[in-house]
Amino acid sequence: MNGGQNAKRPALGRCLVAMAVLLLGGCRSRGLLPRGEGEAVVVMEPDAAVAPGATVEVPATTEHEPNNTTAQAERVYLAPWPLLPGAPVGDNAAAASATPSWAVQGELAAGKDVDTYRLTLVPADGFAADAGVADAGPGEPGGGFASLRIELTPGPTGLANGVVLEGRAPGGARVVQLSTKGEGVMVPNAGLVPGTDLLLSVTRATRKGTDPVPYRLSVVASAPQSGEEVEPNGDPGKATPIASTTATLEAVGYLGWRQDTDWFAVTFPALPPDTAVSVDLQLPGEGVASLAVATDLAAAVTHGYARGATDRLQLRGVGVPVGGTLYVKVQNVGPAVLLQRYRLTLSAVPLAPGYEVEPNDQQATVATATESKLWGFLHPAGDVDSFKVCQRAGMTFSVEGAPRLDLLVSVTDAAGAPLLSFPVSGSKAVQSPPMPAGDCLFIQVRDKSGKGANSLEPYSITFGG
Repeated sequence: MNGGQNAKRPALGRCLVAMAVLLLGGCRSRGLLPRGEGEAVVVMEPDAAVAPGATVEVPATTEHEPNNTTAQAERVYLAPWPLLPGAPVGDNAAAASATPSWAVQGELAAGKDVDTYRLTLVPADGFAADAGVADAGPGEPGGGFASLRIELTPGPTGLANGVVLEGRAPGGARVVQLSTKGEGVMVPNAGLVPGTDLLLSVTRATRKGTDPVPYRLSVVASAPQSGEEVEPNGDPGKATPIASTTATLEAVGYLGWRQDTDWFAVTFPALPPDTAVSVDLQLPGEGVASLAVATDLAAAVTHGYARGATDRLQLRGVGVPVGGTLYVKVQNVGPAVLLQRYRLTLSAVPLAPGYEVEPNDQQATVATATESKLWGFLHPAGDVDSFKVCQRAGMTFSVEGAPRLDLLVSVTDAAGAPLLSFPVSGSKAVQSPPMPAGDCLFIQVRDKSGKGANSLEPYSITFGG
């Protein structure tokens, strides 16, 4: 949303999340983004105008009682926007009423009243040809996979006493539960696969109230495209897959509620050997997040931010496993951000000889350095760099630091036992004692406080003598 639009919307407030499924959806239109040396890609912009028929402000039907149980749930057929005019959306007559947007005006009676709705996504044979729809599954563009924007706005009595919105799979597994008091709740992205159902229920936060609680529940379905976050993706096994055909790619997602975690599994085309990846995360205004990458999940080889940061988070010099996948993790560590999305950009760039390749904090995974001069960046705060050097016993080396850093340089053996260490303040150059005996040793560089970082100016290690 832009500033003016955002100001007109009611505040979402704090949501108590038991288990949130967040997918991309909501208000979107097409826009072209530059891709550096690669071609432009079409992404979905949440700030642009809403397409006809996909607006959240849809006419509301009236709730039909009884609808307390799953068997009594009111059936709602959905089909992601856009649809071809007059195109069929299913074989049975009921599915022919499928719509990309739906709303109901309901009321909770006193005590334990529950209102239940069954959302069903119809097959994708009515999708527009330019919507990027193909035979695919969750996490891939097309295939009829839809993301749902769900909003619950209670009346005055609900605002005073609180309401609960819960979503369950037909088997009973809970996929989302939100409770609030004083404000409405929204799920910006709830995933639904063709032929499957999502059971939504609305209840009071407390069963002691006697006054009726009116509410409005609305749902908008849309078809996600490549590069859009797909939930659930809270662990690497469920990461949103993104396959790039060029050296640069972009993805978008929602930070969601505090501690919501998004994983992306990124594959690049064949890249030259001396190539590394730069990762750039642009956050919305109030967003606070951490960013990390993983190249080997089994060995837990990761690199990233140990603390949350705002505005823009960057990682550079990240190695891509040969023929493998780079995993990227974005985690919200601040307030809920449900109306604005973050943008994630990955770019493969040439790596000059002697420059470090991240992650390189673990000795077991560091490649042997053969160059006479090495460079590295200590970034973000808490970063540790390791270099493996062999057949250099008795040799000395000089370390030239970088501004805003107080380095601690250590030499260890293959078991990690310290052999020597010395400090380097700022941009000063310090000569090491002779290297101890040993076939292969490790030089480790870190900031003494663990809080310093410099992503623009590298330190260097020069061997000689």
